[in-house]
Amino acid sequence: MKFCIYGAGAIGGHEKLAQVTASDDPHSFSQRDFVLCPLKAHQAYESAQSFAPLLGPETAVLTAMNGVPWWYFYKVSGRFDRRCVESVDRDRRQWESIGPQRVIGCVANPASEVVAPGIVQHYAFKRFTIGEPDGIQTQRVFSLSEALIGARFEAPVRDNIRWNIWLKLWGNDCCNPISALTGADKMSMLQDLERGLIQERGRTAGLYELLETPRLRAAGL
Repeated sequence: MKFCIYGAGAIGGHEKLAQVTASDDPHSFSQRDFVLCPLKAHQAYESAQSFAPLLGPETAVLTAMNGVPWWYFYKVSGRFDRRCVESVDRDRRQWESIGPQRVIGCVANPASEVVAPGIVQHYAFKRFTIGEPDGIQTQRVFSLSEALIGARFEAPVRDNIRWNIWLKLWGNDCCNPISALTGADKMSMLQDLERGLIQERGRTAGLYELLETPRLRAAGL
């Protein structure tokens, strides 16, 4: 299988291949089986049209950024099906240039930092939770999971990737401001006081069902 990591920052640069070919020109590469996109939402929007040389008829694109992704309403049941999220995909640039049918959703959990040009410091976690937008267990999603596991990552496949997207977004909403203000790390923030804040934020956001699910209790929240 042929891979391309589009954006070698703290997440995209956190790979475990012995040797990689790097370039700032997508035309340097042929069409890929999988394109991994760990760019920030605004960077992904700006770069969408540059993906073209990498995309073949069967290419899948893994979107590994925080927040509500541009493809969020693709194959979601109900009246919002296929609605474009204009706040992150103005004029449907990613929808038209990449195509939601290519997407495999992803929640990236590694804690990493670019400490110098080309140098990524990995602190904790190695999980990339992935899933198809419609929850179907496809061959491509399992092939990607197997490849990531073969590279010594954790890559569980979920049948509702939006659940995991919201779980991380919820945690970021609570933890990131406190971390920015105090410099506290994640473990120290997940003590009783912060746990209470997380639960309160969930209740005020109307996430009652999420609060009571066994998966959330298993996550220690």
